[in-house]
Amino acid sequence: MIQETVSYTNHNFRIQTKMASNYSMTSHHFHHEYEIYYMNSGSRLYFIHDRTYRIKEGDLVLIRPHELHKTIDTGNPHSRLLMSFKADYIKGSQAQHLLDACFSQSSVYTFDYANRQHIEFMLNELLTAAKEDSNFKNMKIKAFFTIFLIKLAEYIHVNMHNTEDIAEDEKTSEIISYLKDHYRDKLSLDQLAETFFISRYYMTRLFKKNTGFTIFEYIQSLRIIEAQHLLTTTMMKVSDISNSVGFANSTSLGKVFKSVTGVSPLAYRKLNAKK
Repeated sequence: MIQETVSYTNHNFRIQTKMASNYSMTSHHFHHEYEIYYMNSGSRLYFIHDRTYRIKEGDLVLIRPHELHKTIDTGNPHSRLLMSFKADYIKGSQAQHLLDACFSQSSVYTFDYANRQHIEFMLNELLTAAKEDSNFKNMKIKAFFTIFLIKLAEYIHVNMHNTEDIAEDEKTSEIISYLKDHYRDKLSLDQLAETFFISRYYMTRLFKKNTGFTIFEYIQSLRIIEAQHLLTTTMMKVSDISNSVGFANSTSLGKVFKSVTGVSPLAYRKLNAKK
């Protein structure tokens, strides 16, 4: 069990513990950072990319940069530990190899008793370091965190087939698959309901229950993720990008883009320009 209560941020690394009785993320959620989520107690539903997982005490969730994700309340109190970091926080000739070993995919890992005790020991060591007041605090945190990633990579290598618990719903999966292929199109709830032979009311409630998103929140998230990709990998005009990803015009793209990322599309391009 994680014992410490911590909120620590330094440059490209953040670690935070939190307890809550009822809480669900309310907005689109994807970011540049890698993310590690440890469920200390209680349970959650965790939507990642296109699947929903049941997360229980002792489970570890790994999220890659730009991966759409959202936690959903199950009605049970919970506590968790969250770490996020940018790729350049881990330096060295083997840094990328280590990140690839841990984050080859966004996934959920369930540990046996011995491995869970080992994971929690390392996390508690990291949290204790984050509460210290010393000249070497930041170096100590980075060292502990790097060792944690190495041990995690070794565990994943041995246990490639993890025991994730997927909250599968066939109809929701069908809708998600369809939206991933058609998010650039002009879509309506009535058209989608007709496509899947269900009522609009049932479809919207089912999708929200299983993903934590409304259907249009999910569509907009897919559009913004693709817009981010085009802004950083091409020199396409914002107006052309807006049409390419499914927005009616650049004004519509700009409004949604800023609400999700906090900056305009052009500012995002400038901030993420290749050095």
